[in-house]
Amino acid sequence: MKYAFNDIPGATSKTYTLTAATSVQSTPVRVVRGLSTHYVPIRVPVGAKGVRVGVVAAGGPSPEVKLVVGGPKGRVLEGARRRRGHLQSFAVTFANASERSSVLLIVTSGRQVGTAYRIAYKAR
Repeated sequence: MKYAFNDIPGATSKTYTLTAATSVQSTPVRVVRGLSTHYVPIRVPVGAKGVRVGVVAAGGPSPEVKLVVGGPKGRVLEGARRRRGHLQSFAVTFANASERSSVLLIVTSGRQVGTAYRIAYKAR
């Protein structure tokens, strides 16, 4: 089952989409406003075994981040925190094709103050 943004309460559309390759890629600095959320789908190649994602604070407090694989009934993953919580990293091995076809990064400020962040990602 494909992940539908309508399944997320309050979500009307995706913020932007990332397409992972076998080399590390990164985004420009993005800003999530206070009390807001970015829903970022990550596409991976058909033969990918997994995905690695890192989210680093680029100004202001660290964002709250979750990675969802496998759609609305899939796994919700918490990132490992590094650099005093300013970097959150995920290393996921897909359990099945459903997880590979639906990877969604959720980034929220988690507070009234906005925060800037950057994402690095790579398919494995």
